[in-house]
Amino acid sequence: MQKRNNLKLLVIIFALLIFSTLLYIFLILPSLRDDIYNEKMIHTREMVDVGYAILQYYYTLEEKGSIDEAEA
Repeated sequence: MQKRNNLKLLVIIFALLIFSTLLYIFLILPSLRDDIYNEKMIHTREMVDVGYAILQYYYTLEEKGSIDEAEA
């Protein structure tokens, strides 16, 4: 009787372990991956915006005649 109860307990623990692993792999991990991807996209856009602003600034200076094309 004791062995049967121990076996039941081991099966329940094993089933819970499998369930939690599958939950992590198919639900939690993809969500984390998407969050990381979105965060990288936001930072990439910010960096592109900074670069564009710098180029626009020097273009404006060149258009005004403050600096020549080579300096810009």
